[in-house]
Parts: sequence; C-alpha cells; structure tokens
Amino acid sequence: MRPVVRRLSRVLACALAVLALSMCLEGAESRTPLKLRSDDILPTGNQWISLPDIRASDGALGTFNFLSMRHRGLLQVSGDKGSPVLQPYFTVGGKPLAFQNPTWELIQYWIPTARLTVDGLDATLTWCAPPESRAAFLRMTLTNHRSAAADVTLGVRAAFGSIDRVTYVPVALRGERGVAPATWVEPAETFSYLTTDTDFAWTLLHPGSKGAINAPPTTPTPSVDAGQSKTLAPGETIEANFVLSGGIEEFSAAHNARALREQIERSGAEAIIDQTAAALNARIRTTGKSDLDLLMNRNFLFTEFYAWGRTIDTEQLVGITSRSPRYYVSAAYWDRDAMLWSFPALLDSDPALARDALEYALTIQLRNTGTHSRFIDGVVLEDGFQLDEAAAPIVALADYIRQTGDTAFLTAHQSALTRLRDGLLARFDPATGLYSSLQDSQDEFQKLPFLTYDNALVWRALTISPISTVASMTRQTRPI
Repeated sequence: MRPVVRRLSRVLACALAVLALSMCLEGAESRTPLKLRSDDILPTGNQWISLPDIRASDGALGTFNFLSMRHRGLLQVSGDKGSPVLQPYFTVGGKPLAFQNPTWELIQYWIPTARLTVDGLDATLTWCAPPESRAAFLRMTLTNHRSAAADVTLGVRAAFGSIDRVTYVPVALRGERGVAPATWVEPAETFSYLTTDTDFAWTLLHPGSKGAINAPPTTPTPSVDAGQSKTLAPGETIEANFVLSGGIEEFSAAHNARALREQIERSGAEAIIDQTAAALNARIRTTGKSDLDLLMNRNFLFTEFYAWGRTIDTEQLVGITSRSPRYYVSAAYWDRDAMLWSFPALLDSDPALARDALEYALTIQLRNTGTHSRFIDGVVLEDGFQLDEAAAPIVALADYIRQTGDTAFLTAHQSALTRLRDGLLARFDPATGLYSSLQDSQDEFQKLPFLTYDNALVWRALTISPISTVASMTRQTRPI
C-alpha cells in the first residue's frame, strides 16, 4: 500500500503544482503586440474619462471627453485647428527626437504602450486610466544606451483649441477659453471654459516638470508646454508623468488630478499601471487562442468603458451608443444597443456593473422605452416606436436574473416591469396575434406593421422565465 500512497502523493503534488502555475499565469500581466498603420488610433479610458484617439504614429492624444448630464452627451476637448490636444515630445541636445511609428503593445488588452529606439536612446510612452480615477496619465521614459551622456527633455504640449457638445455630431460651444496656474495644486495648469460661469474645466498636472503658459491676448489658443530636462548618464533612465483630469469647475478639475498624482507618488507610475492591469484582468476571459482573445477582450473592455460611463456633473451611470466621436451616432441612448448588444458582455464580465446598467434602464430611461433614441437623461432624441427596443430591457432583465439569481432586484423593480409589459401589450393585435411596430430593428419605417424578428423577440420577452410570470398576469397575451 505504501508505494501506492507515495504514487498518489506525487500525482497530487504535481496536480497542485500545475494548478498553482495556471493560477499564476491567469493573473499575470498580458502584453499583446499590435500591428498598426501610421494613421491608426488607439482608444482607452475608464468610466469617467475617454481617450478615444491616441495616434499610432506618435502617441499624441487627438481629443478627450467626459459625459455631462447637463449637456445631454459628451463634452469633447480638442486641440488647435486639428492638432492634438496633448502632444508628447522628446528632445536630445536641444533637438527633437523623432518619435515616429513606434511599436505598440496593449497591456491587459486596454493600456496602450509604445516603444522606439533611436540612435542609442530607448523612448517609451504609456497611456493609463485607472478604473476608479477621474483622471488618466501619460508615463514617458527615456533610457540612454549610448557610451556618452546626453542632454534630454521629456515634455507635453497641451492646447485648448475648442470644446464641443457631442450627441451624434459635434456642436461647437461658444464661450471663453482660458488657462491659469491651478489653485492649491502644483505644478499644474487648469484650462477653463466659461459662459456666465465656469461650465467645464480640465487640468494638466506635471510633477517634476515646469510649465509655460501661453494665453490670450498673446495667442488665440490657451496652451501649456510642460517638460523636464536632465543630463542622462550612460545606462540612466528618466521618467516623466503627466496627469489629465476634468471637473465641473476649476477646483474639482485640479483636485481630481491631484488625487491620481498622489497615488503615483505613493506607489510609482509603474505600480499604478500594474494595479490597473490587475483590475482589468478580473474582467477578461480566454479562449486559448491569442487572436480571438484580443478581439473578444478588447470588445469586453470597450463595451464597459465606451458603451457606459459616469457623468461628470451628476455621477450617474449612463448608457451610450459610444463615447467615441468617430461613431456616427455617438453619445445617445438606444435600448437595443444598451440592452441587447452591450449588456450580455457586461453581464459576463462585470455583473455588478450590469446591475447598475439595468437600474438606469428601468429608471431614468423607463418612461420612453421603445422610442427610437433618447438623450442620456431619457428625453426623446429621435421619435418613432421600435418594438425590438421595447422588448430589450425585459430580455436583459431575464438574462440578469437567470445568471445572478438576484430576485430581490426583480421584486424592487416590479412596477417598472409591469410598465414595460403594458407597453408591449398595447401593441398587440388580436386579429393576428402579433405586435406592431412603426420602425424596424434597422431604424427604418415599415409600412406593414408586423415584423418577424421583432415579434420573435417579444415572444421571448413574455415567455422566458422568470419574466413569464408577468405575462401571465393578463389574458390578452397568447402565443405568437
């Protein structure tokens, strides 16, 4: 018996070792190389701030945006006349280092990092938006692999060229743009957009760097050039961090940046990137195929951070078609996009956030459910009834209850569910046993009111457990 016991012990030990190794690999930082063209862009961000168009050619940030309930969409900040809002740069011996077309990787499928070696100097930049922060930061490094010392500078040029309200299309906001040293936070500058009062502000905080302000009347575009210089010995590395944040006025913008700066100061920029990667790791999945994992997890994270977000002025979680201004119908709410397209991925990757998303659909967006499109505060944007959109929240709720078993949520929202059911039943035609719609699931008007796909979706909404109990509360409903 003893040899058998020893063999079993060895097998058990090997199994435990394999399990421990697999757990380590699962939690390890994933770096995915990207093949990009010079005109490609990379998006990243969190629920507060979106960085939708980081240029692959040089790491510059074209625009950034925040959600605003007051403005019923995105507030998008752009640079001057098509130039980037933030342009990183390196110089050596007083001359620009050509940081062009670097190699790119994604850390945990979401954090873009670039590297380029030029004439014995290794330059990197990384854009990171920690999940709980109301800010993002750019980390830049330069390592001297030469045999002689080099005088180097790492910096960023920031320009406040314009601010747009975006729901579908950018609409320029007319007011005064300004820049001044941040109040109670340094070294930093805060850019302001003012009408009768400050409507929005954003801050560039740059620990270790000096900032030079250019402002009207000297120049029409408020701007800042922030950088730090050093004589870099052979083998030495210099690091510079630049924090970007927003707020409803100057103080909140500056202190949102300060909070992230303090985290970086306590732990180090690399540790904050690692912590962000660890938070992202909890959301990702694997198929065992790297190319499919990239596609799947990139979309998982995109649906969490670009189809959902929190407004800077009310802190409300809202659903949007997309936070990227490149999408032709960005920053609006559609039941279909939120509940049928985005929600299943959200439920799979972050059930707690999925619950908040349902809460939003069943409260702020409830009164106009089924209407083609709405603003993020629930007000109608494009009128027109669409049957598939009216059924969408019910389908999403059923999926949520089935996967989480959270029947308390169902009980708490019984009145909302009844209202959704009644909205569907109001479209019921006893002569045909079908439900009518004005527009189809492609948002197009249909002269004939009964649509196959839409009615199949209603059948699913009214018959799938546990929602079927609601449908049975009326005798008007009968199978399709």
